[in-house]
Amino acid sequence: MVLSGGGVRGAYEAGVLMAFQDAEIPTPIIAATSVESINAASYAAEAEGLVGRAEPLVNTWLELTPATLGIDWSRYIFLLTGLVAASAGIGNFLWRWTKERGGFLHAHHSKLTWLALAAGATILLLPTSSLISATWR
Repeated sequence: MVLSGGGVRGAYEAGVLMAFQDAEIPTPIIAATSVESINAASYAAEAEGLVGRAEPLVNTWLELTPATLGIDWSRYIFLLTGLVAASAGIGNFLWRWTKERGGFLHAHHSKLTWLALAAGATILLLPTSSLISATWR
């Protein structure tokens, strides 16, 4: 049996291994890459003869949740909220600045929107990138 790599494919192929177990298909040789190497090792380690056991492997995949992987979605929500707030602030600043100098900046112009978004993203991400680079030193 040959198992290809890839995170999502790993979860899918754990189910395939369960089907192989249920059908009692002998698997004397298993070749795999990436996460499938872990799946193959687990399947073979729990084997009874030439037929592997996939229950522990499938249970492990079922236990994976965003919380167990350390993904905190609230961080991204705060980042997007900050991006909107910073972009709106920069857009308002540019609008008022041009108005004070006798100009007129149409708020619905797409270039203003993209400029404000780029400036907001720069303001939000520059401190983060310097923090990340300081951490890696």
